[in-house]
Amino acid sequence: VADHLVDARAQRLGEAAVTERRRVRAVIEQVLVADAVQLVRGDPGRHAATDLGQRLGGDAGGHPDPLDRALVERVRAAYDQAASGEVFRGDLPFFIADGTERLADVTILPIKDEAGRVLFIAPTGVDITERKRAESDRQKFVTLIESSTDFIGICDMNGVPFYINRAGLSLV
Repeated sequence: VADHLVDARAQRLGEAAVTERRRVRAVIEQVLVADAVQLVRGDPGRHAATDLGQRLGGDAGGHPDPLDRALVERVRAAYDQAASGEVFRGDLPFFIADGTERLADVTILPIKDEAGRVLFIAPTGVDITERKRAESDRQKFVTLIESSTDFIGICDMNGVPFYINRAGLSLV
């Protein structure tokens, strides 16, 4: 009986460790361009925006080119919003090491003390580039089918139609 209890406990601990590893991995995968947690002192957006400007390339001094300044300002405004106590959520572009632009669903949370003062802000993001690309491709496909003058229909595996485009409906 004692051996059985020890084996059961070991199995639960192993499962807990796997679950914890998955949670940690999910958190790590969601962290975006911002460096962990930004402290709220002075201009909370300055640090992130300056860092982002350097990551965007720009000149040798790390100053972003004019096209990137708009993005830096968007990031600064998002950090300012969070620093004022409001959650920011939006889609923002970011760049990976090879310079490729990607898109992230970004959330910036203000972390407050008991009195409601913002202590720091915690940015997280999820890369949604592939999802947005798939949504765009799907919309192009739907537009093509809907605007086609040819009959286009879709049936289930039993041959029962469940979609007919406008051109097909005009034939009925």
